[in-house]
Amino acid sequence: SAPPPRPKLGFGADPAQDPAPATRPRMELPKPRTAPPPGGKIGFGEDDALTLTRAARQPKQEELLLMEDVDDDFDDDLSAHASQPATTSHARPQATQVSSGPWQPVSPEETRSVKDRLFSRMGAPDSWKQGFYFSKVKGLEYGLWQAQGGPCGILAAVQAHLLVALADGTGVPQIRNLSPAALQDALAQGIAASLWQAGGERHAVVVSSSEQSTSGMTLDQALRTSRQTRALSLPQAVAAVRQCLPVWREERGWGILLFLFSVVMSKGLPQIEAAMDDKEQRLMGMHGYCTQDLVNLILCGHSVTNVFDGKKKLDEFTTLKGVPTRAPAGLLSLFEWYKYIEVGEFYKRPTNSVWVVCCESHFTCLFAADERAMQDRKPFDLYYYDGLSQQDEVIRFTVTHSPSGGHTGRAGDSIGSRGATEGDLTPPMEFVIETRWPGVQINWNGTEPIL
Repeated sequence: SAPPPRPKLGFGADPAQDPAPATRPRMELPKPRTAPPPGGKIGFGEDDALTLTRAARQPKQEELLLMEDVDDDFDDDLSAHASQPATTSHARPQATQVSSGPWQPVSPEETRSVKDRLFSRMGAPDSWKQGFYFSKVKGLEYGLWQAQGGPCGILAAVQAHLLVALADGTGVPQIRNLSPAALQDALAQGIAASLWQAGGERHAVVVSSSEQSTSGMTLDQALRTSRQTRALSLPQAVAAVRQCLPVWREERGWGILLFLFSVVMSKGLPQIEAAMDDKEQRLMGMHGYCTQDLVNLILCGHSVTNVFDGKKKLDEFTTLKGVPTRAPAGLLSLFEWYKYIEVGEFYKRPTNSVWVVCCESHFTCLFAADERAMQDRKPFDLYYYDGLSQQDEVIRFTVTHSPSGGHTGRAGDSIGSRGATEGDLTPPMEFVIETRWPGVQINWNGTEPIL
């Protein structure tokens, strides 16, 4: 069969193989798996005239969106980064009393600017109105649940940071016998690490609501109640996030959007725009899906459009930006199996055995059960989690050496031969795994393969 449509350059493509314009491919998300709540859709964006009635001092813009040299993050010696661990730590801070700075209202000007960068006039879809809450399935208690199609990239990237927090410095997530308190602690640790990373490990901005619940509000109503605090250390960021969790974890609240405001304000709008290949692109794409820029911002702290290492210069006027350094968690993509993009070593070999997976227009998570996967010592086990699929059992892959060279040996290395594998009923996740560990055999251990 013919290969699937080829994405345009951007999204990690190799310019040496494709002279096409530097634009990002568009992906279609699965249809929502749950119906809207009774009463129809909840309205969004009805009122752009956001006002605040508090008399507290309005923070100055420069206090919140730090104006720095926006190219500093990409001018380091990338080869030095390749062999060094990422500096963002998910290790639990010492049990001392810490607190962030005072909470201040988010100004109407800041609100409008962040909303514009996130989704502009498209508005936030109903599927993005949810919080960070866990699966109730036995053995999957660590997994964040996704109610509808759309915010999978956000949830998968936060899930990756949560799993890194569960690794607690060992590189391997510990997922057994976790209490609800331990899971909430890991969630706070992971989210805070993502914000601290976005803030250049100098600060983190945490945004929440002054109300105890946002579930009965429209987005604009929730944003009128928004407040922010600036953390100047990772323990301060963790403490601030812990304060927000009761609001952020509401199943039908605006937790995801309040987190996104935190990420954007931690990074700074000028820095976000400077890192993107298309300065006019919003962080939410068409049909309510997450752009790769947004996934990268959460995952590695940089809103780059691509997933290769460092920069790629197309000509004297155009330079594409990829991942500048090793990240705590990585990313693997089905697009790379088809030779449409290049995923760099920074994402393939993160400092922890955790990967976000881009497969079939959907973002999920993959992580290793022990250190052998990172050391390429076979056999080893990988665990797969998909928060949207209503997964009801643990999915564990056992990866061993294939005498015949696996799918890689069968399909070869050309674009045409890889494209011809699309219709042969091979589970796409097996192709994804072989982009990191080529020439292997994958045992689903009794689980029905996902086609």
